[in-house]
Amino acid sequence: MPDNKQRLWLITFLSFVVTGCNLSTKQPQVADLAFEFPETWESAGSPEKITLGWLSQFNDPVLNQHVRAALQNNFDLLANAEQLNAAIATAKATNANLYPNLDLGVQRNRAKSFSIDEQGLVTTQYTTRYQGDLTVNWEADLWGKLSDRSRASLLDSQNRTALYQAARLSLAANVAQTWFNVIEASNQLALSRRQLDSLNEALDIIENSYQAGLNSAVDVFSARSDFENQKAQVAQDKQALEQLKRSLNVLLGNYPSSQLNISDAKLPVKFIPIPTGLPSELLLRRPDIAAARFNWLAQDYRRQAAKKDRYPSFTLTGNLGESSNSLSQLLDSDDVFWSLIAGLTQPVFNAGRLKALEENAGALTRQALAEYSSTILTAFTEVENTLAAEQYLLTRYKNTKNAAQLAESAYQLALEQYQTGLVDYVTVLTTQRQFFSADSNQISLYNDLIQNRINLHLALGGDFFTLDETSNEL
Repeated sequence: MPDNKQRLWLITFLSFVVTGCNLSTKQPQVADLAFEFPETWESAGSPEKITLGWLSQFNDPVLNQHVRAALQNNFDLLANAEQLNAAIATAKATNANLYPNLDLGVQRNRAKSFSIDEQGLVTTQYTTRYQGDLTVNWEADLWGKLSDRSRASLLDSQNRTALYQAARLSLAANVAQTWFNVIEASNQLALSRRQLDSLNEALDIIENSYQAGLNSAVDVFSARSDFENQKAQVAQDKQALEQLKRSLNVLLGNYPSSQLNISDAKLPVKFIPIPTGLPSELLLRRPDIAAARFNWLAQDYRRQAAKKDRYPSFTLTGNLGESSNSLSQLLDSDDVFWSLIAGLTQPVFNAGRLKALEENAGALTRQALAEYSSTILTAFTEVENTLAAEQYLLTRYKNTKNAAQLAESAYQLALEQYQTGLVDYVTVLTTQRQFFSADSNQISLYNDLIQNRINLHLALGGDFFTLDETSNEL
C-alpha cells in the first residue's frame, strides 16, 4: 500500500511540473494602424517633452487642496478603483485555471447492524467509519488556450488600470475647470451688481432731470425698466453661481451645498508657454489610448482561445483516499485506495456553436482595433483643436479687452453729455450696454483661455502633480 501512495503523489507532483507547458506559445499577431503620425503638430506647439504638475502654473493652493480632496472622496473615482480591484481579482482567478485543483474531504459514516445468536437473542451493533479523500483535477494547456485566456484577463486588468488613471486625470481637470467657472461666475455677479448700481445712479439723474423739465417721462420709464431688468440679471447670476458651487462640492464628495469659501479666489494672472512634445509620444502618454490598446490585445487573445476550443482537450483526474475506524488514526491507516483517470476529448458536433463563438471573438477583435484607431484620432483632434483654440482665444481676449476700455470711455462721455443735454438717453443706454457687455465678455474669454489650457494638458496626457507632490498626493 505505501507503494500505491507514493505512486499517486508522484503523479500529482508531475501534474504541477507540466502545468502551463503547451504545444503553442505563439504570440497573437495584430495588424498595424491604417494611418501615419505627423512629425510635428499642425498647430503651434513646442516639440520639447511636456512637464508634470500643470496645476502648479495656476499658483492656486486652494485648487490643489480641492483636487486632493476629490481624489480621496469622489464616489465615481472610488467606484472606478473598485472596478480595477475586481479586474485584478478576475485575472488572478483566470490564471488559476492553469494549475491543478486539489480538494481535500473528510467523511464520517455511522452504521447500525443486527445479529441473532443461537438462543435467538438480537444483538445491535454500531460502527463508525472515517474516510479521507484527496482529489486532483487538471486540464493540460496543450494548445495554449488557457494561457491565452489568462493573458487576456491580465490585459483586462491593465485596461482597467489605464482607465482608472484616465479617470483621475479627468477628475482633476473637472475640479480645476469647475473651480475657475465658480470664480468667473463670482466675477460676473460682481459685474452685474456694479451695473445695477450704475443704473440706479443713472435713474436718479434722469428723474432729477425730469423734475427740472429737461427730459420726458419716456426716459424715466426706460431707465426704470433697465433697472428692473438688471435686478433680474443679478438674481440669475446668483443662481448660476450657487449651482456651480454645488457641482464643485459633489466633485469633492461633499453634500451639494452652495456654501463654498471663494473670498480670496482669483483667476490666474498669466500663462506660461506649454511644451507639447511630438505627436508620436501621445501614444505613450494618454491613458485612454493605452486602455484601448490593452482591450484590443485582450480581445485578440480571446479570439485565439476561441479558435483553440475546437481542438482536443486533455484532462487528468486523480483520487487518493484512506479509511479508518478512528479519526485520529485516519492518516496512519493502511486501508488506502486510489484512482487515476486521463481523458482526451475532441468536439465532434455542437451545431456550429464553437465556430460561431470563434467568429464572434474575431468580430470583437476587429471592433476593438477600430475603437483603438478611433481613440488615437480623437486624441490627435483634441490636441490640434486646443492648440489652435489657444491662439484664437488670445487674439479675441486682447481685442475684447481693448473694446472694453473704449466702451467705458464712450459711456462716461455719453453720461456727461446727457447731463448737459447734448445727447438723449438712448445714447447713454447704448454706450452703457456696450461697456458692460464688453467687460462681461472679457471675463468670459479669460476663463475660456483657462478652460482651454486645462483641456490642452488633458489632451496631451499630462499629469497634474509634480514628482515631488506625488508622494503626498493621497
